Amino acid sequence: MELKTCRAFLLVLASFIEQTPGIKFGSTDLQSQEITSQHLTSEGHDMVLHATRNRMNQSKDHPNEQMSVVEMSAVHVPGACNYGPEKTVLWWKEGIFKNHAHVDQVADCDVNCVEAGTTEACQQKADAVVYHMPTRGGRGPDPHPSGQLQIAMSMESTFNHRHQEPSHLKQLGYDKVATTRPESEAQVTYFTIASFETVRETVDGQFRGVSKTRVKPWSEREGVAFVASNCMTAGTRERMKFVSQLVAAGVPVDSLGRCTPDGSRSLHSEYYRNARKEDFLQKYKVYLAFENSAEPGYVTEKIMDGYIAGAVPVYWGAPDVDNYVPPNSMIHVRNNHDIEQVAAKIKEVLSNQQKWEELVEWRQQDPKSWPAFSYEKQHALLPSVSCRMCRLAHQAKIAKAR
Repeated sequence: MELKTCRAFLLVLASFIEQTPGIKFGSTDLQSQEITSQHLTSEGHDMVLHATRNRMNQSKDHPNEQMSVVEMSAVHVPGACNYGPEKTVLWWKEGIFKNHAHVDQVADCDVNCVEAGTTEACQQKADAVVYHMPTRGGRGPDPHPSGQLQIAMSMESTFNHRHQEPSHLKQLGYDKVATTRPESEAQVTYFTIASFETVRETVDGQFRGVSKTRVKPWSEREGVAFVASNCMTAGTRERMKFVSQLVAAGVPVDSLGRCTPDGSRSLHSEYYRNARKEDFLQKYKVYLAFENSAEPGYVTEKIMDGYIAGAVPVYWGAPDVDNYVPPNSMIHVRNNHDIEQVAAKIKEVLSNQQKWEELVEWRQQDPKSWPAFSYEKQHALLPSVSCRMCRLAHQAKIAKAR
């Protein structure tokens, strides 16, 4: 799905919520995530929007925020799926928690490839079929013509969805895998190095894009922010325990979401539910960005929230996170047991302006100098996961024709 289509959908969805009686629009949720989504891949955007819907639907404290999943059907529905031999056809049987829209030509791709929408009748004629595994569960591919490529796609962590391990997906009968795991044939990422270009400061201290908020300097920021709203999951409870340990080690933490780890200062209020995440995180020097699992390649929008706001992320999650973010730009929690060491680094950033500025120096650097840029190029992560899957489909098409 093209990014502009995703944004348009989000705006339509926001308008629907605002204009519908009994449904309240707000919270750190849809409004702030529309800002974050500018800096994500289109697939990352869809995942963030889905997670936001889930948080709102699961909210017990604020039932008036509950909302239904609004499906976006494909806008182009040719009945016969006849695109001609010059086109490689990639058909999304399931989109990312909703129908996938038709795309005439995958942008900036070296393959002449059409993404056929979910509602199109391409089951038998597509060169490759994409299955969204969290929607599909642990099932293998449907019966299909010989030579048609079957691709298993997911952006969820395999820790929480064991059936999405690449080796297991191959055993189920899928030919290729498109997940966040680096060993995937078409690795999926929540953002790219180009994303950092969109959040870097311009010469007048303004963000590019929708938000034109001034980036606050160290002297205008305070301590450490933690944001979590779904307190019932095992992953959140583990993160809350770690936050409590940091507090016990002398780190002052403000809890801005519904979840309040022991010892932290609870500031959750109507303001934090309705404000954009980017805006209220700009008040903080440090932001605790913890994933719900630690596995290679699973680097989500959580760390990007900190970069957008100009706060220094304290990151726990993917051990290979350095492959996706600017160098020397965060405090990496590599071991949950190194509480004292992590706490000391955080306190140094809070008290030492020079140290904080060293960690936000990436805004002044050329991304082409970053190891992450080399990784992205080496693993052909550009221009998009759709293009990478189109390449796989095109290769299968050529092989079938021989």
